[in-house]
Amino acid sequence: MDTVTVDGKQHEKLTTAEWVAEKMGIPLPSIYDYARRGILPCVRVGKLVRFRPSDIDAFITRGGSKAAQ
Repeated sequence: MDTVTVDGKQHEKLTTAEWVAEKMGIPLPSIYDYARRGILPCVRVGKLVRFRPSDIDAFITRGGSKAAQ
């Protein structure tokens, strides 16, 4: 897992929607739609949408369902 240090703390490096689409084998517009609808966990940085690889792995492991709230 790639990490980045921010304010002395290690954080998982965020990845792009393109990476998620390739990993999951689904179209890029669907990735953005799932993120917008809250189906796929994401991090918003201004207008940008980024993803934690561990969140995507957990999403796939759960069979594509939302995490329990």
